[in-house]
Amino acid sequence: MGCEFTAWAYEQPCDQTGGVESIFVGSHTGNADTTFQTLTIVAGEVTAISLNTGKKMEPWSVEMETANFTQSSAGERATSSSSVTQTGVTTLIGYDDVMSKNLSQLIKSKVFAVAKDNEGVFRLYFHKYGAKAQIEEGTGTAMEDMNGSTVTFTSKDKDFAPVISSALMASLLIAAV
Repeated sequence: MGCEFTAWAYEQPCDQTGGVESIFVGSHTGNADTTFQTLTIVAGEVTAISLNTGKKMEPWSVEMETANFTQSSAGERATSSSSVTQTGVTTLIGYDDVMSKNLSQLIKSKVFAVAKDNEGVFRLYFHKYGAKAQIEEGTGTAMEDMNGSTVTFTSKDKDFAPVISSALMASLLIAAV
């Protein structure tokens, strides 16, 4: 019975706003057990979370309508398997020696991310294995073009990104300082 789908009562919200309000990025070892001291997920919600010593999260400035996170499921009937590809895309404006150093370090690392959407919902992405970043940096051509970078994070997991309550997120940010 474990593979059977159980229907649920879902009422669609009347008015929703898309987009990402803020992003928090942390380094990941590629193994959740060595990144998170505590990580408990129950029914799609993080109920306990703390980072291991030396791990922290950094807030990334997000300009309105420049970031998005998506999740796409895939499955195979013959092998009775499934997975979820998680992708996050954001822009970083400008370029200098600090940005050059940070982008070089980012492409060599793995990360996890927490995205807060414009409805105030926090989601924990890439928590199991970490994500790799691909970066496209450029000056643009026209004066109205972006001078900066587009960062794309990708990873696979067995499940969709769990939700984190705002109270639990606040305690995680305080502990990470």
